[in-house]
Amino acid sequence: MLYPVFAGAEELSLQQCFDLALANNPSLEIARLDALAAKEDQQQAHKDLLPALNFAASYKRQSELPKIEIPPIETPYGQAVSIFPEGGMELGSLDTYDFKITLSQPVFTGFRLTNRQKSALALADNKQYEYQRKKNELLYQVEVGYRNVQQTMQILEITRTGQKQVEQHLKDVQNFYEQGLARKDEVLKVQVKLTEAELAVMQAQNAVQLSGTYLANLIGQPVSEKPVVEQVITPQLQSVDREGTLNLAMAQRLEFQSLNSLKTAAGYAEKIVKGDYWPSVAAFASYAYGKPGLNFTSDEWMNYWVAGVGLEWKLWNWGKTGSQVQQARLKTQSIDNSIAQVRLAVRLDVDQACLQVDEVSKRLEMTGQMVSQAEESFRIVENNYKIGTAGNSDYLDAQFDLTRAQLQQARAEIDYLLALANLKRAEGDAFSTEEK
Repeated sequence: MLYPVFAGAEELSLQQCFDLALANNPSLEIARLDALAAKEDQQQAHKDLLPALNFAASYKRQSELPKIEIPPIETPYGQAVSIFPEGGMELGSLDTYDFKITLSQPVFTGFRLTNRQKSALALADNKQYEYQRKKNELLYQVEVGYRNVQQTMQILEITRTGQKQVEQHLKDVQNFYEQGLARKDEVLKVQVKLTEAELAVMQAQNAVQLSGTYLANLIGQPVSEKPVVEQVITPQLQSVDREGTLNLAMAQRLEFQSLNSLKTAAGYAEKIVKGDYWPSVAAFASYAYGKPGLNFTSDEWMNYWVAGVGLEWKLWNWGKTGSQVQQARLKTQSIDNSIAQVRLAVRLDVDQACLQVDEVSKRLEMTGQMVSQAEESFRIVENNYKIGTAGNSDYLDAQFDLTRAQLQQARAEIDYLLALANLKRAEGDAFSTEEK
């Protein structure tokens, strides 16, 4: 028989499962890395506002050089005077070297850079909310898996106890049969009940195996032969304020915060596109050292600098900018509809969670009463059977009723814990990863 286990621990607590899942779940790690990457995008958008310093170097070899040729000038004395050497004067050098440092600064970009920075910040918030939402969802799934292991182990213990009771009863009936105080069909009936009890134990063992494997997969741990989850503590019943829970959900659910950050980013994206209606102005200054530099008439190394201002303005692009603005507005409207849709879904989610808590709490009270009544009934029938005032069928029926009541109570206890966890998830309360 295999159960989930945390290596080196005698008992695996729910808190340990939370910690292991957060440390080992690859899907959550992907969401965390996405959030970090979005944060880097925000940093990059901020740095676009700052001056940039670049270094460039180049070497160029030309096949030939441009020349200046002016024919000789005839003088009144009949002589020709040439200003340039014979064959003309070459400009520059076949080999050109240039080393340049350039400082550039955007002066005005139609507010595109500032809006891009704000949009990146909103998108980074969105990724962080998504990471937290996936984290809460993972912790909820871990608690569900943990409670299922507890439930299946309780069921296994109850079925084993029932099997032992039937085994002991079979011994008593066989003794009565050997003494002539019981019929053969009574022995056979108990043997059938024992087979049913053994089948129930086998099914419970398989359920423990399946639930343990599921939990081990969630927390990224291997499987061992020792059950190490904590024993179930009977929960205290509590009342549920449906209206208060709904208000909490509307304020705390990360879906709203995530969508609101997307809406904010979409608003800034529209402003970024509108920036194309404005001109872009940038200033630059370069200091260089090169050969021949700016003096093409000489073939020497020289220092030189260049400074200036550049302007670019999209005067006409066939309405492309207007189409992009309309597209950004449509995205914002789509997000508004998504928010409205999530609001309806959250309301339904909260209503279902509150009803589930109310239903299971009533079931837990009723099963507690059933177990007390079944235990007393079994005790009376067992004593009466020993003194011969109760029949074999009476004993088997009482034992079956007791086992069934205990199983229903065990299921109700875990179902109530799961209902509370689901209510916590529905109201958007973060699952604690610290011991309380």
